[in-house]
Amino acid sequence: MQGTFSHQRLLRIFCILIAFAGIVANEQTSLAAQAPTPLQEHQTRYAIQIFVRSGETAVFLLPQNGSTGYLWQLEPLSADAAVEPAGEESLLKDISGNAVGAGGAKEWRFKALKPGHTFIRAAYVRPWEKPLRPVITAKVEIVVSDF
Repeated sequence: MQGTFSHQRLLRIFCILIAFAGIVANEQTSLAAQAPTPLQEHQTRYAIQIFVRSGETAVFLLPQNGSTGYLWQLEPLSADAAVEPAGEESLLKDISGNAVGAGGAKEWRFKALKPGHTFIRAAYVRPWEKPLRPVITAKVEIVVSDF
């Protein structure tokens, strides 16, 4: 049983890393292909899909660099959501090296409550700017099953 848990955990971590690598690669490609002018709003969309069983915890990461003033804001979950927040969100600092001002990643954990799927939407915004204009948006689908 212990070996199975370890294998499942390693597989989940691997999937998260692959998803994160795709997000970072997508962001770098989009920024290189289309350099926005100061008056042009740039928006990149991320779509992440996570599969978990009831009782397990879904974890996802989104790149964030607090030195830019941009932060991720999640929309509230619906009342019939198949998941609930599992603890506080955390910031993993400096995933690219030890440089001052280097980016990091924001990590969220959600406990799977019941079979179904829940969409979590996030916007990368400067909270003090009105109206809010996200430069990046993300949509995370968490699919919960009994088996």
